[in-house]
Amino acid sequence: MTHKKKSKDSFTAAALALLFFLGAVVCAPAQVAIAAGEAGEADTLKAAQTELTEIVRKVEPSVVGIVGKLSRVSKSYYDASDNIILGSGIVYRQNGYIITNQHVVEECEKLFVILSNKRVYEAKVVGLDAASDLALIKIDKGLLTPVTFADSARVEVGASVITIGTPVEFDLQNSVGLGIISGINRGNTGFSEYQFLQTDAVANPGNSGGPLMDMDGRVLGIIEGGYTSFQGITFCIPSQTILYVIPQLLRFGRVLRPDLGATLVQGLMADYGLPSGQGLFFTDILEGGPCAEAGIDEDDVLLSLNGVDLNTYTAYSEELKKYLPGDSAELEVLRGGVRRTVSVLFDERP
Repeated sequence: MTHKKKSKDSFTAAALALLFFLGAVVCAPAQVAIAAGEAGEADTLKAAQTELTEIVRKVEPSVVGIVGKLSRVSKSYYDASDNIILGSGIVYRQNGYIITNQHVVEECEKLFVILSNKRVYEAKVVGLDAASDLALIKIDKGLLTPVTFADSARVEVGASVITIGTPVEFDLQNSVGLGIISGINRGNTGFSEYQFLQTDAVANPGNSGGPLMDMDGRVLGIIEGGYTSFQGITFCIPSQTILYVIPQLLRFGRVLRPDLGATLVQGLMADYGLPSGQGLFFTDILEGGPCAEAGIDEDDVLLSLNGVDLNTYTAYSEELKKYLPGDSAELEVLRGGVRRTVSVLFDERP
């Protein structure tokens, strides 16, 4: 019995030794693979971090802080306050032209721009545009580093983006945020009549006018604002709107927009952001204006402009970017269930 037991114990020990040996042989490559995977992930994260740092370093000189002193006639002026506003901006031209939001600068009697190197320059307003909430200002300083623009029409939901701005107080100048594109072609926001990009990158008071950038450091948009009661919903003016408005502000001091001589109102479905096929309702027809001359009456419905269906006021505003005062267009109009096509010659919007 003793011998048999000893033989069994010896076999068991040998078997265990063999299993441990085989386990070591089998497991060793897996452990190496795991270690290699961890190293690969670390290298990838390190490369991504380096890339992000380089993007910020490259773009930072093109981002400015803006400080304004509110005029006494401003609706936001309070005697008990310092009446100082903070905002952000981006360099448009190397000879001192800077883009920001209209709401940042419109009510200021004094404006100052602070560059990334902390140098301060007084600024003057070149042009304001309420419809887009964009402004062009200028400082007497050359050799600035202008931003480059990306095509906002090509960006996709989920794309990574970077923000830079001066939130809350000036000690936080050029604060950097990271997020994604949460939505595109956002309308009905109440901020302007045009479409916005939506991002989850946090924006606070003072970020307005700062850039929304892609991972190549190109400007996709300018931060407009967000819903104060909610987090992670920030709207940005797309580069396509910026490049429609700003060159006109630089050249004319205003934007030359076409006008139909009527007010257009979207339907209730569109007001709630629901799919709508109602078109746009004509109201306030201006005597002698394009619509009046074309025989359009109040409560007629605009269905399309040169073949493009229009069901929201935002879509209408976006479509008008293609035209200038004096251009002609074909309108499809609905009256009493009957469709007809009329020709109009655009006036200039007041």
